[in-house]
This record gives sequence, structure tokens and C-alpha cells, in this order.
Amino acid sequence: MSSHQRGQRTKGRLTLVILALLSVVVMAASVTIAVLLSKRQPPESTAPSSSQVVVGGFACNAAEAARLHPFQGGVLKTDPSRISLLDMNGTEQWGVDCSMLVPTCFGTGELMLVADIGGSSYYLVDREGIRKQGTVSGMLTGASVAPSPDTRFALLIEQSGNKGLVRLVSADTGREFEWDFISRKSGFVLSAAFSPAADRLDVVSMDTDGHNLQTMLKRLDTQTGAVLGQFLPEAGEVSTVVAYGVDDNPAVVGSKGITAFRPDATAAYRLQFHKVHQAVTTLQGLLVVAEKGPENPPAVFLIDADGGMQEGPTLTGIPSSLAVSGRRVYIAVGAEVWSVGLEPFKLLGMTGAGAEIVRLGANGEDGCVAVTQEGVGRIDIP
Repeated sequence: MSSHQRGQRTKGRLTLVILALLSVVVMAASVTIAVLLSKRQPPESTAPSSSQVVVGGFACNAAEAARLHPFQGGVLKTDPSRISLLDMNGTEQWGVDCSMLVPTCFGTGELMLVADIGGSSYYLVDREGIRKQGTVSGMLTGASVAPSPDTRFALLIEQSGNKGLVRLVSADTGREFEWDFISRKSGFVLSAAFSPAADRLDVVSMDTDGHNLQTMLKRLDTQTGAVLGQFLPEAGEVSTVVAYGVDDNPAVVGSKGITAFRPDATAAYRLQFHKVHQAVTTLQGLLVVAEKGPENPPAVFLIDADGGMQEGPTLTGIPSSLAVSGRRVYIAVGAEVWSVGLEPFKLLGMTGAGAEIVRLGANGEDGCVAVTQEGVGRIDIP
């Protein structure tokens, strides 16, 4: 065999070796890419693929969307210098000039309260316009509106040397009761909520007198002004929200847990989560969106009066807004609305809103009004 032939055979073998090595590298790269892509897939959901069914509406930008709140089939627009009701075409139905620092909306029924948090003025509005307006001596730090058709609301007020005034006001008769929570000790009021029947007002305050922060819940009679009971959740977490179960008993909600109370001030149950995102009152029980553990995505839970939990759909992201309408709850996740039935408790479907959702408002059991970063529209959900 000539040296030329031996050289050709050697080159041929070298080429085969190189090709074999390349094939191994390509296969390894393919496996690596497949693994990486599989890890990037969102958690599997039992939800059907969403379709976009947005009806009517008008365009807005993200800054405008932050000031729009679904209300009475349209949206309430809250600028520091003007409050107005817009219909679904964006046409102003009524408006009133005002002067506020941080106009903040409270309520989801027939009445909505616009309170100037950090300021002193407030406006109670309905479909026709301003129902009641006023100012307080001091600074508003929060508020709550009674469920419709009740017309009362509560104002949380901070004055010099006192961060614990709670005032109950009726839209029809004016001021009714005022409670002083913090006058003789240090602390502040965190929130207040009306019970579903509006016969109780539950106020959460924080006592900073001792070595440990202590959350306290006081239950007030809205008819007589009497203090009915005092509830002390376990120390270790600040609980800022009050929601209600099927028995109308209060539950305080923190970032990692929920404690529900009986009328005798004993705890009915305590539930721990990795993180609580939302908690709302429904006719079928306390509905919670929470993460059970550090590796778990947010899921929807329905809790009964004894703390028993039904686990519903697993969400693909953190909810930005919830709206309750009878036997349904609408949950905004990204640019989609998840419709969850409460009887039976299951996912009914998903509907696309076309853009990131800022907030939702119920529009009966067949849909909702969605405010997105690009516009306002009604979403019909069968």
C-alpha cells in the first residue's frame, strides 16, 4: 500500500471519529435544551385554554388605570382634583371637583367611599353622585363600608397623640358612634371591617406598649356602640385583614396564617401557609389564595367554619384582584380572569383580558368589569 493510500485511510478514520464526537455533542446539547425548556414551563393547570371575550370599553394607559375602579356597571375615576363616574364608553356620567392627596376607594357594593388617606376629606358616592361628604379633625388612615343595602361606613382617624380613633358614620343620619382605642397606650389601628349582616364592626389594632407586638381584634355592636368582645391572636405575626366564614364569625388574616374566632373569643381554628395572598368573604365560606409551601404555586382554598379546607385550582401566578358575585369568584392572574364556582367548588374556565389586569369588579354571575393597563372592558363569562 502506498503512503498516499495510507494517508487517505488515516484521514478517513479521523473524519469518522470527529463526526462521531460531534454527534455525541449535538445529542447532549439537545438533551440539555429539552431539560431547560421543561424546567421553564409553567405549572400544569387543570384550566382549559383561555379565550378573549372583551365587550365594549375604552382605552387607557397604566397611569390612568391605577385611578379607575369598577363601580355600578362602569368605573369610578379618582383623581386628586376630581371624582367622576364613567360609563363603559368612557363618558362621564357625573363628576365633582375635590382636593385630595391620595384618593383611595373602599367598598364593592352600591356605595363606594373615596377617602383621602393622609388627608382629612372623604366622599361617599352612589350611581347618582355624591351621597355624603365631609372632613375629619386629624388624618384619615383607612376606612370600611358596610355591605349593601346598609348605608353606614367607618373611618380610621389619627390625631395628635392618638392613633386609634374609629368613627362610625351613617349616610342618612350622620355620625353615630366613635371609639377611642389607643388614647392611654402606644399603638395604632390597622383596619376595620363590617360583618356580612353589618351588625358588627371588627377592628384590628396593634399594641406596641410591651416588649412584643400584639395584634388585637375588638368586636363592636353597630347598633348600640357596645364593645362585645376582645380577641387576641397568637403573637409572632401582624394580622391586618378581617374576613368572615359561613357563620359570620371573624377571622384575622396575616401574611402566613389565619385565625378564626368564636363569639366567646376562643379560637375556632388556626391555619398556617407559606404565604397568604388574598382572603375574601363568600356565602359558602372563607376563600383564600395562598401558597402551602415554598415550592408550591398559589392555589385557591375554600374554608368552612371548623377550618376544613377544600383545595381548588392551582394558579399560574400571583392574583392582582378578586371579585365575588354570588356563587362565583373572579380572580385576575396576569392578563386572564379565572372563574371559580363555589357550589360546587371548581374551576369553571379562564378568559383573556388582552392585557395585564389591574383590578376586577363583579358584573353579575355572567361576567365582570376588568381594568387593565391598556383599557377598560366588560368580560362575559358563560
